[in-house]
Amino acid sequence: MKNGAVTLVLSALALGVAVLAWTREPETQPQRTSDQSARISALERKVEKLTLELNYAKSAESATAPREATDVPIPAPTGPAAVEIVRDAAVAPEGSEENAALAAIVDDAVDRKTKAVIDDMRLKANKKPDIEAFAGALELDKSQRAATERIVAEGQRKLHELLNTPTADGTVLMDELVDIVAKGMAQPGKDHGFGGWIGRLVSETVPGTNVTYATQLESVKTAMRTDFRREWTKEQYREFEEWKVDPTEIQNVADSPNVELMKRITDRARTFGADLPDEK
Repeated sequence: MKNGAVTLVLSALALGVAVLAWTREPETQPQRTSDQSARISALERKVEKLTLELNYAKSAESATAPREATDVPIPAPTGPAAVEIVRDAAVAPEGSEENAALAAIVDDAVDRKTKAVIDDMRLKANKKPDIEAFAGALELDKSQRAATERIVAEGQRKLHELLNTPTADGTVLMDELVDIVAKGMAQPGKDHGFGGWIGRLVSETVPGTNVTYATQLESVKTAMRTDFRREWTKEQYREFEEWKVDPTEIQNVADSPNVELMKRITDRARTFGADLPDEK
């Protein structure tokens, strides 16, 4: 309930859902029996799973571990190296130790990497992540995370300040939004005027300027993205862009004004009859 209310407060536009896709180029190998081709295709399909949403080509490992020492573990191959090894295994004599060992390596790698891909996809379906999950996914170090929290908290404060700036007719958009969300908590499933509020956000200009509230909000987000780019590596920022997270909607950052906002919303909801547990 709490996260849903804050999400509604901070959402002005719908967020798109990223679509994952990948392609592969067919390859042919001469002088294969139909049985060998079938085995190659089956194993290649397993290896393809390793490459889903991951660019294994840039981190491909060479598989040069000694194969004659049965007590020495063979490292799991990835990327193009894995494909080549799978082909070697596929054309090896049926039932050979080499075939069985390499197939086991691929199976193990598929299990581990596929799970990692699924976990990553599940995490990134959430466009309003907790700072802990966000920092972990981007592999932010301690300094980067601290800087990120400061940037997010400051951006959220600017967003609140803007929505608390009275419009030309003297009304306050934040006050109106708090009432809309609070009424929604007390009487869910009804239209309490959120669409009209969005209309004001995108059409009314901030007093003393010719810029709409929505445009000014986007300027705040653009500045936050610029700050992120300065603090992170190119790879981290690229992953952030692909995730399509609104920078003001990263949750549970230190010193966020959303904590006080949530208390204000729940207090207001109770005045509309919402049955909410008391904070402890």
